[in-house]
Amino acid sequence: MVALENSRVRMAFDSHGRLAQLLDARGVARAPIDERALTEAFIVELRNGAGEVIHVSPQRPPRLDRRQEGQAQTLVCTWELDGPWGALTVRTKVTLPADSPVSEWTVDIDNRTACALWQVAYPRVSGLTAFPPADGPDWLAIPFEMGEKVPEAVAFVNNRVKMIDTWARSEYGAYDVEGKGGDIAFSYPGMWAMQFMAYGHPSTGGLYFAAHDPQALYKRFGFYADATDGEHAAMVLKQYPEDRTAAGGRFRSFYPAVIGVYEGDWWRASDIYRAWALKQRWAQRGPTRRRTDIPAWAKELDLWYWNWQFHNVGHPDKVVPAIAYLKERFGAEVAFHWYGCNGEQFGSGWRTPEEYPDNRDIRETLVRGVRQLHSLGVRCIPYINARLWNPNTASFRQADGMKWIATDEHGRPAHKWGALGYTMCPTAPPFHDLIARVTNQMIDGCEMDGAYLDQISSCYSVPCFHRAHGHGPGGHDHWCRGYREMLEKVQADIKRRAPDNVITSESVIECYLDLLDLDLAREISGLKSKVGCPSALPIPMFHSVYHDYHMTYGTVQTFKQTDMPHFRFAEALCLVGGAQLMVSGFFAGDEAKDKFRPHLDYMEALTRAHVAGRKWLNLGVWKPPAALRCDSVEVAYWPDLPPKTGIPVILNGCFELGGELCIVLVNHTAQAREGTLSLDPKAYGLDGAAFELWSLGPGAKKRLVSDSAGALEWRVALPPASAQVLAIVPRR
Repeated sequence: MVALENSRVRMAFDSHGRLAQLLDARGVARAPIDERALTEAFIVELRNGAGEVIHVSPQRPPRLDRRQEGQAQTLVCTWELDGPWGALTVRTKVTLPADSPVSEWTVDIDNRTACALWQVAYPRVSGLTAFPPADGPDWLAIPFEMGEKVPEAVAFVNNRVKMIDTWARSEYGAYDVEGKGGDIAFSYPGMWAMQFMAYGHPSTGGLYFAAHDPQALYKRFGFYADATDGEHAAMVLKQYPEDRTAAGGRFRSFYPAVIGVYEGDWWRASDIYRAWALKQRWAQRGPTRRRTDIPAWAKELDLWYWNWQFHNVGHPDKVVPAIAYLKERFGAEVAFHWYGCNGEQFGSGWRTPEEYPDNRDIRETLVRGVRQLHSLGVRCIPYINARLWNPNTASFRQADGMKWIATDEHGRPAHKWGALGYTMCPTAPPFHDLIARVTNQMIDGCEMDGAYLDQISSCYSVPCFHRAHGHGPGGHDHWCRGYREMLEKVQADIKRRAPDNVITSESVIECYLDLLDLDLAREISGLKSKVGCPSALPIPMFHSVYHDYHMTYGTVQTFKQTDMPHFRFAEALCLVGGAQLMVSGFFAGDEAKDKFRPHLDYMEALTRAHVAGRKWLNLGVWKPPAALRCDSVEVAYWPDLPPKTGIPVILNGCFELGGELCIVLVNHTAQAREGTLSLDPKAYGLDGAAFELWSLGPGAKKRLVSDSAGALEWRVALPPASAQVLAIVPRR
């Protein structure tokens, strides 16, 4: 074994250059690696001129060279590989800086073959087993959209019964040459919103696995069944050269992969990532509370209204009265996420993304509706698809749009999304111009307050191989760079028109945070796992890193949902996760229908809680939930899937702002519930000799505890389907 060790972490490698041990200096957080089940240190994928795939992995042990470079320890492994395909030299380097909980991994490949270097799977942390039995299961936390945690992930990827089909895997960016339908693998940038994942147990901690890539280049993260014995898994990063079609040449990592350990629950891995992420270009405009480019009205919102999700009605007569009712009843600041505002059925796609209503009567009706909303103090933004272009539109033909679609390595369209149109290469200047023009038309001609640019933040990246698009064949930087160029153009245009205009997109991804005002991140309320694990749970993983740098809103729930326990639990996740709330599936006249009374009563309670905690919920730093002892329940959520189990009857979320901590509590059940809240203010970063505990709502603000010098413990009692907002402040 060759070891690298500092004051924070110890790691050891076997004679084959494979990571065999990884633990913190205290021996608390230890990656569960079975040294007997280690597999390849790397896998290089070559493609010859006929398109045949050749997988190359280590043939013999490497030359190992342990060095001291300044304050850092390094290990360089060198392999000389050869075969009928030619010869490769592969050099990997692991660097462990002094006093760091993580190490940096890079690879350098000299390709002396006539084949193209298609993909490099490195690093590969293999031999992973389940964590030792403890109180509750181990979890794999992944940043798919807002975030999801998968229990017993090693068993899941080895024994999944219900595989995700090929279409769904490709649609969500999970399709992979390596691996099977049970593996967890996604591309970035895409629906994988950040560049890390964490595998651990809450009682000890676990393994931090990341790429610290400031360019947000195309890459893939995966958690794969490994060793063919049904009991092991591997965490893998897949890297790509700038030109995936060029024969021979040299490849060097464009960024380090980062591997280390963390103590505690999954959010401690988020702490490691946040320390790096907030130094990147997408965070350089600072936290939301300091950003002058984001209008004040967006920072003061509590609730969004959405006229989509299984029932699309966009006519002002059906939506304006509904919004007016909600605003008055809830006593909240409201905005409108407007689908079908041009009088067309959303999803018909016949002229995507040309959303501007050409019909004068429709346009005048729309403007009247917008003015009515403005008179109520409600802002509204229209739907515009910013990824797809329908080939039947005049704009597509005039721009010779087929030249600008994303193409695969054979020159064929890489992806067509049904009737809506082709996926465009994000670097396409004509498409940038079109999106800017349509957005400007909706502002200038329809008096909208910006636009919702659908799918920029939510769709997996489609590697484009078109050589005339000004990017490396195979993607490289095209997805992030192209959309950033588009958003920079749109932002400049809309802010010139009025500084109060906004643009948002669907779901979340870090690399556009400085160019979007908010995002529709409805997935925090989605109980059906996107990786197909029935017992997985949504988590606010993105908020744990970026909550104070980016506001989100939305829900997947709708008033058409008749399963109220499901509805209440999901909406509670939105509030305690730190999102602006949303009402969907409610139209003019529905306020008089008895079937919607439970939805309205519950959403009023949550929205009034958001009003009480608004500044923390919109602008604060996400903090781990407080310790709260209470009963738990099961929540059914899908007809053919088992219920979610062990769900606390009272959920809570914590947010810090200005040295004060807000705690939002929600009883999502139909019975009165009690619990005991325990929290040490100093452990949450609060500074003071003593602290006060306040109730901010419901009802008038009142002090509950006037002088606490240490940890607080408070008995909470919540009525059925209700919320309470507390604040801990230093005693003045």
